[in-house]
Amino acid sequence: MNCCCKTRLLPLLLILLLTLGGCATTAPVPQTSKEASWQLQQQKVGGLAIWELAGRISVQLEKEGWSASLYWWQDNSDYKLRIVAPLGRGTVEITGNKEQVRLQMADNQVFENQGIDQMMQQNLGWEIPVNALVYWIRGLPDPGSKPDNIDIDADGRLAGLHQDGWDIHYEKYTNVGGFDVPSRMTVEREQLRLRLGINRWTLPDAS
Repeated sequence: MNCCCKTRLLPLLLILLLTLGGCATTAPVPQTSKEASWQLQQQKVGGLAIWELAGRISVQLEKEGWSASLYWWQDNSDYKLRIVAPLGRGTVEITGNKEQVRLQMADNQVFENQGIDQMMQQNLGWEIPVNALVYWIRGLPDPGSKPDNIDIDADGRLAGLHQDGWDIHYEKYTNVGGFDVPSRMTVEREQLRLRLGINRWTLPDAS
């Protein structure tokens, strides 16, 4: 090989060696912190045992649809939901804990000691999965069963999941006292679709 060829090859060999050396010594790209943020989000929001919220619930059942005001009080395992609907539907109140549950209808009929899902289906024609919604409404999967799918957003918050036959989608979060909590979400299964818009969260650590 003449000197001219060698002169042309040397820069190419140098570039190749530098490239290979760079590949060998470059540190692996660290994984996104989304998973770490999600773990922190679960620990933080999962620690909320006492809270209140107020907002709206829209119910779409096949061809029928209506909306109502929603108020929710949670104190550890004790809860109370009040659904105030217009157009003569009146107010429905659900109270319960791990031991018992009570459904009071707009006409003051009271049903107790059955599964809340069963009582709502029999007396209202639709249901809220209350036991799971206690977690879903905070942006958490229900620990009572394994979700089929979980989607986490770029900020490490729950964007959606499929659990126990329900599809849950989170459209918006709000920060209250340092806690990222949902402010708009959808819960649906088969012909039933529930849209929840939360106007106000009251948290014990929020001023």
